[in-house]
Amino acid sequence: MINSYEIPEMMAYAYQMKNEYKSAIDYLNIAKKRKLDESKAAYYLAENYYLLGDYQAAEDYINECLDYNLDDYKAIELKERIDLLQSGSQHIVQSIMDDYYLYSSISEDSKKMKLVKVIHRILKTYLMKKQKKLFYSFVKKR
Repeated sequence: MINSYEIPEMMAYAYQMKNEYKSAIDYLNIAKKRKLDESKAAYYLAENYYLLGDYQAAEDYINECLDYNLDDYKAIELKERIDLLQSGSQHIVQSIMDDYYLYSSISEDSKKMKLVKVIHRILKTYLMKKQKKLFYSFVKKR
């Protein structure tokens, strides 16, 4: 038997696949009202707002999702992407990802994993430095 939230959830998925994110959000809100798992609903809402480019709404919903489940790997990954875009570092990320795809023809998985770890370390270092700069500029203004 189909639960009352499953049809709107399926409709939301179909609209997301058609890149009609606003319609997907409408159906997700209906599914959420009909008792769709709160964590799941929040994640899918965050994902659709992210795809629409509304990063603030995406961040709100992904934080709600993580409130329900701190170990949700997909939610953590989406939160990191949202934070990265909001940091203004998208051009750096794009450059690194271009390099990654350039080297993705590497056949050995161990080499790919090493490359992914290097990219992750570079991004983490860059973002930490950027956060320190923002903090120090804020402190100087006070």
